[in-house]
Amino acid sequence: MSIDQVGVIGAGQMGNGIAHVCALAGYSVVMLDAKAEALTAAVATVTKNMERQVGRKLIGAEDRDPALARIATAPTTPRSASATSRRRPSARKSSTRSSRR
Repeated sequence: MSIDQVGVIGAGQMGNGIAHVCALAGYSVVMLDAKAEALTAAVATVTKNMERQVGRKLIGAEDRDPALARIATAPTTPRSASATSRRRPSARKSSTRSSRR
């Protein structure tokens, strides 16, 4: 199994950082957030951070431009976000069960 696309729920500091790193690594990224302004701010932050990396010669413009093109955004609602995150039973519950045996 190979990973072709990464979905990031939430466009805050952590979400845009994950999107940034994944896009530079060559993955297509879809960043989801309920607030359109959060998505706009996240893309601006990733762009600014990649510009800084180009300025410091950590990456080249030939790396930055395709990476930015790999980041897509999409609005989401609490209902669609919960549908995309199918939770496994928590580890806490399973450890509680095993301690009762």
